[in-house]
Amino acid sequence: MPEIETARLRLRPFIISDFPDYHRQITSDVDVMQTLLPGKALSWQEGQLFFNRFLEHWERHSFGLWLVFDKQEGNLIGQCGLRFLEGSLEYELVYAVARAYWGKGIATEAAKASLRYGFEELKAEQIMALTAPTNFVSQRVMQKLGMKYEKNAFLYNREVVYYTISRQEWQAEDSLYSLRQKPTN
Repeated sequence: MPEIETARLRLRPFIISDFPDYHRQITSDVDVMQTLLPGKALSWQEGQLFFNRFLEHWERHSFGLWLVFDKQEGNLIGQCGLRFLEGSLEYELVYAVARAYWGKGIATEAAKASLRYGFEELKAEQIMALTAPTNFVSQRVMQKLGMKYEKNAFLYNREVVYYTISRQEWQAEDSLYSLRQKPTN
């Protein structure tokens, strides 16, 4: 299973021994889980089921979510990646960051790497993302990625806002980002 590195992050597939740290940082944290579609903190057993779904997605489809680690410290600080939207073949971008790392651009950096993987390696034509209508921070991450609001929907037993980006839109956005990053002499 592939791993991805960015300037500050290492994204690697889930392994079973990661669960205790993952549960502490993500699934048992009320604030973090309110940003995800379960909408509530999970017990140890519920967290294991949540975690195992990501392992199973990798096994079935050869892609999925990665755990996100801070390269400098080596700490597990989140999750990010792609999965199929439940009941469809649409690529869904999913991300969550441990509360101690909020506001540091981690979600945007990890999500940008995941979009690149989706468009370059998986050859996706479009990638979508969902969040609660009141999760303006997550919507801002989607907008920074070049994703556009498409509609409100009812998925995963919740009202959500639905954002998308096509391969062409991503290529244009990625080109603009690359131009902005080039040093001027």
